Amino acid sequence: MYGPKEARYPFKLSHVFSKLGTVTSLGLAGTIMVSSEWWAWEACALAASMLGPVSLAAQSCLLSTTSTFFQVPASLGIASAVRTGNLLGAGRGWEAKWASRTSLILSIFFSACNRSASFRERFTAGMS
Repeated sequence: MYGPKEARYPFKLSHVFSKLGTVTSLGLAGTIMVSSEWWAWEACALAASMLGPVSLAAQSCLLSTTSTFFQVPASLGIASAVRTGNLLGAGRGWEAKWASRTSLILSIFFSACNRSASFRERFTAGMS
């Protein structure tokens, strides 16, 4: 197994459920956040549908494109925050500094990729 044996044993069922209130409150907050994002998407679709079918189709293409472009930077931001936080918590400030710099360089690279893809496809995106 991974990690020291003291991290796994002794296993007590009372320890498993000792922080259940904290986990529940965090889970509820996450559920509210995801639900509000979902409702915002629905509100955008309803507002665009009032403008007609062409506007609704354009809005659908734009929201799909922007959500696709958002996936890599969001994942990169979460991963870099976790990595930097773990390094800082371990007292390895120099490595945390370079991890955050690497994340910045990667975010610039991926934003350039997104920008070039959207610039290249600006006249053909959404066309059948």
